Amino acid sequence: MAELVRARINGFEKNVGKAFAESTEGVEILDEPTATEDGSRRGTTRVGGRPVKKRTSVAKQAAEKKAAVTESAPNEKESDK
Repeated sequence: MAELVRARINGFEKNVGKAFAESTEGVEILDEPTATEDGSRRGTTRVGGRPVKKRTSVAKQAAEKKAAVTESAPNEKESDK
């Protein structure tokens, strides 16, 4: 199994293979653990350890919200019974 190191790549911190980190230009190897206290691997974060949020647009969020409201509303036929 390849040895993992924590590296900073384009403003993100992630676990990568040591050979990749050493051979790739623009990759800064960090002196941080690659696993959390419970032994699971650390996920990709932004600089400073902030979690990476899912990218979305305002229009997409509005469409998802409208779909959720529409699905939960009863149909007219069901309410007549």
